[in-house]
Amino acid sequence: MKNQISKQTWQELFSLALQFKGLSPWNWMNDTDFFAVQIPDSSVKYYCTIMGGAGEVFALGMYAGTEGLDTLADLAEFGEQDPFEMIASQRCLMFSLCDKDELMEEDLEIIKKAGVTFKGKNAFPTFHDYTPSYLPYPISTEDQAKIMMTVLAQALVVAAECKKNPMYLVNPDSEELGEHFLVRVRNEAGDWESQWLEPDDYVSEEEEESVSVNTLYLNSNLGKLSKNASKTWIMDVFLFPTPVQDSEGTRPYFPKVMMIVDAESGMVIAHEPFMAATFGTEFQQTFVKVCKTNEHLPSKILYGNPDMEDYLPRLGEALGIEIEEDDQVVEFFEMLKEDLYESMDDSDLLDDYSKN
Repeated sequence: MKNQISKQTWQELFSLALQFKGLSPWNWMNDTDFFAVQIPDSSVKYYCTIMGGAGEVFALGMYAGTEGLDTLADLAEFGEQDPFEMIASQRCLMFSLCDKDELMEEDLEIIKKAGVTFKGKNAFPTFHDYTPSYLPYPISTEDQAKIMMTVLAQALVVAAECKKNPMYLVNPDSEELGEHFLVRVRNEAGDWESQWLEPDDYVSEEEEESVSVNTLYLNSNLGKLSKNASKTWIMDVFLFPTPVQDSEGTRPYFPKVMMIVDAESGMVIAHEPFMAATFGTEFQQTFVKVCKTNEHLPSKILYGNPDMEDYLPRLGEALGIEIEEDDQVVEFFEMLKEDLYESMDDSDLLDDYSKN
């Protein structure tokens, strides 16, 4: 993945990072002190959280729009989560301070390109893009860099104000927490100011195509297969925690795995990987592949994963397969996945992925 960010821009980012490290706002702020920065000439707001109070992760998370705010709220509500789930499900930009041995090769190349040096514990700045189902990766465009520069600069202002006034992020006119947020906005005169604003209405970017069913494709590929009246499949789709890189220079991603178990025998009859980013198309193609391999259609499919509830019933309707949600399926697959991770070497799984 080619990095399009200029040396000068990287140097400016690293300069802001050093200012942030020098200020060390995690000494008086915690990760639930939310505020936002509106990007100039745009309606997009980045909701921010400063991490480091626990002395483990020193970072500034930048979450775009109300969808990002929802993510922050979920993190605050549920507290500690599985580290992999947090990495694989977030959509944000993240500035972090790390030890050298925690850096990716790409991070080291960026530091070298910028001509800057760092030493010490938690002294190496990283600027990563978090996209669901992908490995967090260094930002690669000037637009991303400019956004992070803008947010970092205003976060420094907010943090300094919070040091002087611990109630700076509390709106006395709001009746409930989260009704308004302090937002740094650049006014018509070009000056930055703080305003108390309500979150924008949530607008989902999810496209209908992601859960559509191509009946013509299914019938042309599976129309000649008979349905086995005695066969019930138990199905789940989940992200596998080993990242895969399709080719050099492309961004690694966490593959989704379709796992199917024969309900009668308890045998795993399929664990097929595909790209999560193209869920609708890949799911359909992978399902067709499994049916062809087993030379029949099941009469019934049980599932428990809510990620499948919009898609699987439509698939069943198109093929005349009974689809049933069963809460016990979730627990069943959790145990099955634990056994899978323990019994299979990661390199073996990667070999399987590379063949598909």
